[in-house]
Amino acid sequence: MYKLPEHWKVAPLKYCVTINENVLSETTPPDYRFRYMDIGSVDFYNGILGYQEIEFGSSPSRARRIVKKRDVIVSTVRTYLKAITAITDDEDVIVSTGFAVLSPKTIINPIYLTYFCKSNFFCDEVKRNSYGTSYPAISSSALGCLAVNLPPEPEQKAIADLLADKCGKTDALIENEERIIDELKEYKKSIIYKAVTKGVSNVPLKHCASINDNVLPETTHPDYRFRYIDIGSVDFYNGIMGYQEMDFANSPSRARRLVRKGNIIVSTVRTYLKAIAEIIDDKDVVVSTGFAVLSPKPNVNPRYLGYFCKSDLFCDEVERNSFGTSYPAISSSLLGSLSVILPALAEQQKIADYLDIKTSEIDNLITLKQQKISELKEYKKSLIYEYVTGKKEPPKDVT
Repeated sequence: MYKLPEHWKVAPLKYCVTINENVLSETTPPDYRFRYMDIGSVDFYNGILGYQEIEFGSSPSRARRIVKKRDVIVSTVRTYLKAITAITDDEDVIVSTGFAVLSPKTIINPIYLTYFCKSNFFCDEVKRNSYGTSYPAISSSALGCLAVNLPPEPEQKAIADLLADKCGKTDALIENEERIIDELKEYKKSIIYKAVTKGVSNVPLKHCASINDNVLPETTHPDYRFRYIDIGSVDFYNGIMGYQEMDFANSPSRARRLVRKGNIIVSTVRTYLKAIAEIIDDKDVVVSTGFAVLSPKPNVNPRYLGYFCKSDLFCDEVERNSFGTSYPAISSSLLGSLSVILPALAEQQKIADYLDIKTSEIDNLITLKQQKISELKEYKKSLIYEYVTGKKEPPKDVT
């Protein structure tokens, strides 16, 4: 338990702010156009990620909270996301009713309020007072009862200014590390592209691999337990990020494709995601029918085929041949007709060995950069916590 400085006060949040002051009337003209923010539009570390332009007549019923500059929005649904940010641009901006909109009273500095709401101290209290497991939420009234640490107003400003400076510098360091990661990822893609486009022999994919050989039959025992991979479980850069364990009886109807070690899975829905990976572990693994499962033929090195399928050359062809705008897809038969550059088997082996080494080196560098980013984010969180709980004081000459 921490001890506040004696000259600080503690007050319920509802005494420091008004909550959900303004809402968009149901009599709003249908053609009124605004920029909408849902919970997914706000990130704890990066703030507002973007807006969805929409007209009132076609807007979701939850697009109703009006915000103004200096307000702070706090997610009251899926509270584990910590979707919290300050409003700096309020021109025709509407946010979801999944946010509580906090409008600061004169008792609290708006920037200090933002940092306090982002502190581990406050976020932990929100989590503790949320109800529900898979979709935790907190009511606006319960949120309003949470305690806020209130230094004197000059000290609030000093803390806000200090944190804005220190967090701003930390954010700049994070942005630089993220920029380097992006450059490394592009470099990795360029290495793969150069390595797999040297050959001159083009053959259709269906001549290199059989597609969707094995499926889980509907007569499978209801208790059969397997590890499931959906489109969202595969990342272009990191491969398979995890499995969802389930019984056949409780599995979605799309959990039907069987895979073997050395298979390549290529997403045929939402093709812009480029969810492509090689199967390394096939023990009780089932993938979504949203994947095409490629089983390389004897004259094809599985690792080479995996790299080729991740090349810009192949991915661009997949996107070019996809149909649909918001949910682009490609049929397995059309996928099978796309060209693969296929050198001799020995050459495939050499290319795959070379790319294993080079991409591993790049992946190690990316991992180091990601660790650095994690450390900087933790440092930023600790900074905020220490100053809004009085563990550290801003320099006296500032206050």
